[in-house]
Amino acid sequence: LQPELETNPHLSYHSYRSCIKEYLMWNAEESGVVQLEGHAYVYAPIHFLDHLYGYCVFRDISQFIKNKELYNFTKSLGFSLENMVQKKRYTIVNDKLQGLYETDYLTGVYNRHGFAKYAEEMLEESRWNRRSLQVIFADIDGLKKINDKYGHEAGDVAIRIVGHSATMAADEFTRVFRYGGEGVFVLRH
Repeated sequence: LQPELETNPHLSYHSYRSCIKEYLMWNAEESGVVQLEGHAYVYAPIHFLDHLYGYCVFRDISQFIKNKELYNFTKSLGFSLENMVQKKRYTIVNDKLQGLYETDYLTGVYNRHGFAKYAEEMLEESRWNRRSLQVIFADIDGLKKINDKYGHEAGDVAIRIVGHSATMAADEFTRVFRYGGEGVFVLRH
């Protein structure tokens, strides 16, 4: 394939890209030089350990090859890309953990940790904007009777219904919190 690139100066851009792609597929872990239309195209894989991110292709830069600058550049670029990918993965995992920490598993509304965080934020925002903060506390009456008569699963259903109902009634300025076993706080700007 490389001799075809060297001996055919009239390859179209599309044909050139196809030849380079095919050559790179067979030489994925190697760097190399392809001569085309009087220019030297240097390509090098960008990878970190066994993960190949892609390739750098440069035109007429033989001085980089002599000084191993191209190798160092692509190695640094691969390392930087891996760091970015890992940072994004950690951010996603941390966000999920934070959500689990702040959310009641039974109802899906915020729990007391979420209340501690967001109630203070909402209060400060209300003070700053000189707006009122509406606070509603609801307690599920008769939950103990439901649990005693029908079992804790029925009591859980009652708690879910209250959490879901409060959430459905909430708008973008409202947050719903489960606080304790049968208490629900609703805060609204």
